[in-house]
Amino acid sequence: MAKFDTRGFAGRLALALAAVAAAVVAAGAVAAQSLPTLGSASFPGPSMSSQPIPIIKGLKLDEKNGWNLDWNVRTTAAAYLNDYYTNVYSGLHVSGVNYLAANYNKGTPVRIVGGTLVFPYAVMAKADGPVKSMADLKGKSLGSPKASYIHAYVLAVLKSLKIDPDKEIKIENIDILQSAALLDRGDFDAVVVPAEYAVRLDQQAPGKFKPIAFPDKDVAKMLGVEEMYLVFTVHADWLKANPGKVKGLLTTMAEVQKFIDTNPTEAKRLLAPRTDISGGKGTGGANLDEAIFKAMYQDGYFGRKMKWVGIPIKDLKAQLKKEFELYKEIGMIDKIPDDGIFHEE
Repeated sequence: MAKFDTRGFAGRLALALAAVAAAVVAAGAVAAQSLPTLGSASFPGPSMSSQPIPIIKGLKLDEKNGWNLDWNVRTTAAAYLNDYYTNVYSGLHVSGVNYLAANYNKGTPVRIVGGTLVFPYAVMAKADGPVKSMADLKGKSLGSPKASYIHAYVLAVLKSLKIDPDKEIKIENIDILQSAALLDRGDFDAVVVPAEYAVRLDQQAPGKFKPIAFPDKDVAKMLGVEEMYLVFTVHADWLKANPGKVKGLLTTMAEVQKFIDTNPTEAKRLLAPRTDISGGKGTGGANLDEAIFKAMYQDGYFGRKMKWVGIPIKDLKAQLKKEFELYKEIGMIDKIPDDGIFHEE
């Protein structure tokens, strides 16, 4: 694939889902002067971050909606996060809101502009084991990424079941990308697994493992909302330099999902190529095979699907304020962010 066109307005978008692997301390970034100060960054595929990009570029949805996507893949999640939060890439980022709240509270000028993705995580256990539900985890072991927003969801579900996560269950921090392998090896009675990895685990060992819960859906019920969402966040200086562009960003992501729903054969074709990394830049695609596409976007995995959305922040603000309370309660953030974290256009 040729290098992406860099024409367009002088603030090229940053699009990434580093939250999938972002339970790390940002480190190891390339020197800022060697990188564009505005542009897009994506954690290398196969990962959720790479999935919308081939569709956006293949259909020129960015140009249609008044912006330009320039894909610069960072070679590690830590490098990406460092680049994003230190404003080497001052565009758009897709994330769980706990990371944003923590950085906003430290003075980083990030703003949430809307919701972008329904991304289900499963709590998985062995199908023939004693753990059939979250209630069965009392006295058992659980592997969970403790810096991730999904960990806050897990704790909220356990507490709703009257299980003390500090005393009545052994919870250990895990690398989310290793969780499926740790469960297969028998290190834990259950683990938190991203949807894609749960599907792959089921493919490799049909019937051996099963989800006992989707914490995001359980928390949505607790908060009285339909879904929990990952969100768009943009640096304040990007917003200042590109007034009125937020609507186009949100529209683009909604159009990605519409295309997947109405043109699945072409969407699979666009998402199939492998991502090649050279000099920190991505030149390929999402590396999403047909079976994963079918499970995650068409049939669903135990009733759950991935879904890209473009929800304005005005429609999510009240929900996100409730979500902040979860992070404050377990110490992920030191305080509830003020309304300055939200940007409406």
